[in-house]
Amino acid sequence: MLLLLAMLLPSCALISGGGKPRGKHPMADLIKSLPEPGVTTPVIDLTAPEAPSPVDLGSQPSPPSQELQPRFPQFNPVAGTETSLRTPLSPLPEEMEAPLIPQPLIPNSDLEIPEGFVNLTRPAQPDDFDPQLALAGEKATQIYCATCHLVPGPELLDRETWLTSVLPRMAPGGSRYTPHADTGTVSLESINDPLKSAKLPAPAINDQTWQSIVAYYGRNAPETLEPAPPPRPIDAGLPGFHVEFPDLLVQRPATNTIRIHPERGHILVGETDPNTFLVFDQKLRLIQEARLSSPPTWFEPLVTNQGQAKMSVTLSGHMDPNDFQSGSLVFVDEQPGIPAYDRPVMPLTQLRRPVSTRFGDLNGDGRLDPVISQFGDTIGQLAWYESQRNGSFRERILIPRPGSLRSQILDYDQDGDQDVVTLMAQAREGVFLLRNNGKGEFETQPLIQIPPVYGSSSFEMVDINQDGKLDIIQTCGDNADFSQIFKPYHGVYVWLNQGEDQFEIAYFYPINGAFNAHARDFDLDGDIDIACLAYFPDYQERPQESFVYLQNEGGQFLDFHPFTVEAALRGRWLPMDVGDIDSDGDIDIVLGNFQRALMGPGTIPTDLLQSWERPGPHFMLLRNLAH
Repeated sequence: MLLLLAMLLPSCALISGGGKPRGKHPMADLIKSLPEPGVTTPVIDLTAPEAPSPVDLGSQPSPPSQELQPRFPQFNPVAGTETSLRTPLSPLPEEMEAPLIPQPLIPNSDLEIPEGFVNLTRPAQPDDFDPQLALAGEKATQIYCATCHLVPGPELLDRETWLTSVLPRMAPGGSRYTPHADTGTVSLESINDPLKSAKLPAPAINDQTWQSIVAYYGRNAPETLEPAPPPRPIDAGLPGFHVEFPDLLVQRPATNTIRIHPERGHILVGETDPNTFLVFDQKLRLIQEARLSSPPTWFEPLVTNQGQAKMSVTLSGHMDPNDFQSGSLVFVDEQPGIPAYDRPVMPLTQLRRPVSTRFGDLNGDGRLDPVISQFGDTIGQLAWYESQRNGSFRERILIPRPGSLRSQILDYDQDGDQDVVTLMAQAREGVFLLRNNGKGEFETQPLIQIPPVYGSSSFEMVDINQDGKLDIIQTCGDNADFSQIFKPYHGVYVWLNQGEDQFEIAYFYPINGAFNAHARDFDLDGDIDIACLAYFPDYQERPQESFVYLQNEGGQFLDFHPFTVEAALRGRWLPMDVGDIDSDGDIDIVLGNFQRALMGPGTIPTDLLQSWERPGPHFMLLRNLAH
């Protein structure tokens, strides 16, 4: 998946309406809530010198664990009918634990590939592809494509998108194929991307085998994707909230991260181009501004053992997809609630496009350790950094591959130590549990795995049905990838915990380009509601998808009433956070405005584009009136 920003790749459940089940989601056989805003922030010992602390990069990572692929039914994403069921795979061979691209593991494959190539010089039809070639291609996907990710079914995209966009970019070795008009054969042309620093190994698949994969998708993909079943209509008006904007307006705001300070209620805004950190008070007045060395992607307030307030700032280095080791983690002082940048501490550098940092005591030594999602591009990792007595950190790799988007640190299995749950949003996508043995040693286990075409964009663990088990709220909707079309399986998913690390979809609300969601009891009625934004909504037909508030109506089944607010069209919202800004006991919502990038499917109406050309706000605040 190609993410729009580096903090920044499903399809029935119980669709809300009437409180009754309306069908089974195609992923239905395939996890204590986030700390509520207002709780005491973590305590960490930051008494090290202000010079960059040494990082031991020579340490060995925790022994890699075997990732078992759970049962994953292949469904028609619209009809919701199961077409085949894959049994659990055996553990991956050690050499296949975290491949960047398919390795030459099968130099002399036993696959029998028919002779002949596909002519792609005109719009293809199913009959253009030899059935035997396509059958061989289906088998080839299980050998080659499954090395890096779950194999997406042909029904997940239309034929044109497969043949003209996705498959050319997924050709061996990161190459693209170009059909020759005279022979109909395929040649390979390497893609020259100056931002990529990794040298990819040679492809392990020949043209004939690759053509069989092309034939498999070309013969079996639909002409067009059917839309999702009509969801419950989104009502205008946002009950219990008041919409507010700051007076400060700027040309083409580019807010790529935002945070409500959990203790002080300040709104922390991270901008790119120029790279800036802005602090707004509870009345939405700008009280501090500072330039940064690179785009900020995450803010995490901390408190030292000596009672000193610190702000953790994650800097990506470069925002666009790349493998440079130019990211860093910076600590700055907070003076009366606002950061002071005159004495920054940079304890960790040479990070690969880091997008989020969380803190927890992972080895039980009383010191908090950062867990950093280094999304990277072709190279990346999820790693934790063991805090040493002298203030330095020792790197411990948890998942040695790119794509980690964000993590939560919590005691998932209630055994008294801190586990890590992370969302992987590239290649082998899904939600993964890193189970702690209490000594900072982790066993990796997939809780959810999905094909990369779904566009994983956010997750959150919360007990939504209040049965004492953590469930998963997930959004799928990244549409800045190789298949920029509206997809009926984009939206908000609720995965209920069935016990023994099994999760089933109990609710799905389709939202084009869903990008972020937070689940809290916003209306203080005792159940959990969901706030969701979409960066890639259908502005032409369903502009109200830009922000959707799903108000839980309670009852035996998960049933949500969707609302929106007209003011949401004043910006294009990317990051979102929730917290109690005014310390009145209810949870407010803040959405960050990123108007720089206009990629994505569909057409944005001219009048809306023209309105975005005028100076706009960095964010929109939905102030909760429950108290």
